[in-house]
Amino acid sequence: MAMKRKTSEVSAKTTALIIDGAYARIHGRSLGGNIDFSRLRTELEEIASTEFDECWYFDSQRRDAPGNSQLASEFHALKYARPRGPQLQVEIYSTKPRSCKCTSCGHKFNQNVQKGVDNGIATKLLTLTLTRNIERVILVSGDGDFYTSLRYVRNELAREVWVVGFLDTVSGDLQQLASQIMWIDEMWGLVKMDRRGRGRLSRTEKPHFSHLRHQPSLRSHRRRHSHYDRHQRRDQARSDYGSPRRERSLPRRELPFHAHDSKRIRRSPSPRRDSEEDPSYSPLFEGVNLSCSGSEVEYSCPSLQASPSPNETGVAQSPPERRFSFPPSPTNGPSSPHHLLDWAFGRNA
Repeated sequence: MAMKRKTSEVSAKTTALIIDGAYARIHGRSLGGNIDFSRLRTELEEIASTEFDECWYFDSQRRDAPGNSQLASEFHALKYARPRGPQLQVEIYSTKPRSCKCTSCGHKFNQNVQKGVDNGIATKLLTLTLTRNIERVILVSGDGDFYTSLRYVRNELAREVWVVGFLDTVSGDLQQLASQIMWIDEMWGLVKMDRRGRGRLSRTEKPHFSHLRHQPSLRSHRRRHSHYDRHQRRDQARSDYGSPRRERSLPRRELPFHAHDSKRIRRSPSPRRDSEEDPSYSPLFEGVNLSCSGSEVEYSCPSLQASPSPNETGVAQSPPERRFSFPPSPTNGPSSPHHLLDWAFGRNA
């Protein structure tokens, strides 16, 4: 909830705000979040009962960091005026590598450290109080390196010095020179950034939800349905928001062939029969009873029975049963499929 500023009780003292960015970011994360500098400026202006004349932000970044990095975007968002940002003047310095050595294992490594940030803050303190006639300086930092500059501003120039920091992180040298000390821990609920983060808001100021990225757009949804309407096909197995589903297929040995085109029907394999146990067995005529090998055998072929047709009286009658006779098997052995094929096609008749 945004707090109302007391514009009717504006102090006559001109005030400048100087923020050590690295100090605020690092110790803010130790409290479980990030600082919203827009809210921090509003809260400090409420306490000081004035609007700041100068607001400066100092921080560092690696020299080889890309311009579209997340840290660079955060620095850029600090420049926007209210209500989209805190409207801070940002000064970014490059880091320098420092050779370090582990005291436990002796391993040597390089670490990037700030370069020129402390000098920039100290120079800005003196410039604002000497040339801009700033009567009150609010410093968000805890580094004791600013002791010399703050002592000159407080004792020689007789300016007010307010120190804003986190508990147990502010140097004793700064605390002894401070006209007033404010702890961010006590106002953390007012200056903490929201969970999603604010940064640079869009023009419509609509929140962005991450779960919307996993949903299809309205344009793709309409295009998919127009494709169905064009082809006049709506498959039940096809999902509205995904690719066609694959039906569960049967095992290959259980999947039969379909009787279409020139493919034959695959039947389940019959049990293996031995010709010695059943000499009348023939794979060509599997459904025919050839048990009688000594004489002609008559049987009816069910596949050749025609459908019943009505006669002259209008009563449907079944056609007469057609009978076929097979020649007797050779006397020298059981009937063979070659002998039956020759007889069926008139060979050697």
